[in-house]
Amino acid sequence: ARFFAAPLAGAPPLLVTAMAAPRGPACLGIYATDGTLVKEAKVDAKPLTCMSVSDDGKQLCLNLVTGAKRIYALPSLKCIKKVENVHELPAPCAAFLGEATVVSGSGDRSINLMFFGKGKGGILRSDVEVFCVMLAMIIVAFFILRIGLKGGELQQGLAANRLAEL
Repeated sequence: ARFFAAPLAGAPPLLVTAMAAPRGPACLGIYATDGTLVKEAKVDAKPLTCMSVSDDGKQLCLNLVTGAKRIYALPSLKCIKKVENVHELPAPCAAFLGEATVVSGSGDRSINLMFFGKGKGGILRSDVEVFCVMLAMIIVAFFILRIGLKGGELQQGLAANRLAEL
């Protein structure tokens, strides 16, 4: 659950919650601070794995267990953008970068950048910036895979040493 400022000046803050049963469905709810339900919406028949609210409190990102990612406007809960099959495994994290960019990471070791809204999107306004971010992601992925492979080799070596001791 996250608090975000109401769009009207002087209005009390609202609480947005993402709810899901173990096998679904996934729902969003907006509550006033006194506990009254302001608005609710069913998101999907399957559960969700992550919710992130933008810094300005105008958008919300959801990741679903199906690998889908959705952006909603707050407080209307209108779906702004919907993308299916972004990740092969459920993505447990998402974060807003600027005004119109969301990044999410998954257990399949993939990172997804999604642009929404008007213009080229978010803080990545030029092709050079997009290239630099992609290059950085490739370098990070390389090191993750290399460490994973080296870790596997170390584990095999430790197991062989233990067997030799017996």
